[in-house]
Order: sequence, then structure tokens, then C-alpha cells
Amino acid sequence: MDSEPAIAHGGIVRSVSGGRAVVAVATGGCGGCGRRAGCGIAKLAPGREETLVSVAAAGLTLAPGMEVIVEVPAASLLRAAVAGYLLPALLLLAGAVAGHAAAGDAGAAGGALAGLAAGLSVSRRLGARNPLRLRAGTPPAPREPESR
Repeated sequence: MDSEPAIAHGGIVRSVSGGRAVVAVATGGCGGCGRRAGCGIAKLAPGREETLVSVAAAGLTLAPGMEVIVEVPAASLLRAAVAGYLLPALLLLAGAVAGHAAAGDAGAAGGALAGLAAGLSVSRRLGARNPLRLRAGTPPAPREPESR
């Protein structure tokens, strides 16, 4: 197992096929850090009690109904945030500046749209890499919120 810091969340295996497992993950937040419903996982699928994720089952013997832990390396989460938020915003601004230099205000609007589209396209391709890891086990009990 990697010693790299990871964010872990419990789930239930729904199905296993072709070396991949479909896992139902509760969207209420795990409470592992005391944030509970304030956790970002709760925002993953608003209005639903759970969301389904597909994870490589690498070397695990899994069956529907098993409790598992889904992990995402902390560094991967940071890279995903940069690719998903910062990259499109920077390309939108770069497109607007380049468009303005080439064709004034109308060029700035067109360049901004083109930059945003390019940023979202690149972000989507980068996001297609699934950094999720899976391990068998029961997630740890939630910790109490830290007092401030």
C-alpha cells in the first residue's frame, strides 16, 4: 500500500466486472476530519444519498455488498482542482487578452470563449485519469469535530 497521504471514504460494492468495481459512496461526508457534511464529497452529488464511482479492483476479491474504502491521493486531488478550476480560468483570460490585441472588444469576447472552451477540454482530458484506489475494509469511525 502506498504511504502517500490520501483522502479515504467508505463505500459499498454494487457490482464487479472486467477488473473494475462500481462502488456506492455516501455523499454526506465521512466525518473523518470532523467536517462531516461540510466535506467536499457531500457536494459531489447534491440531493442524493450516494454516488457511484468506478474503481479498478486491482488484485482484490470483491463481491456486491462488501464494505470497501475508496481513496484518492491528496496530491491527485490538488492536481484535479488546479486542472478543473485554475486552468480554464487562466486560458479564458489568455484568450481574452489575445483576442483583444487582435480585434478589440469583440475579439476579447471571442478569445475568452475560445480560451474557456480550450481550458475545459484540456481539463476534461486530464480528469479522465482516475486516481481512485480501492481497498477492502471498514472505514474508521468518524472523529469528533475539533473544538476551536
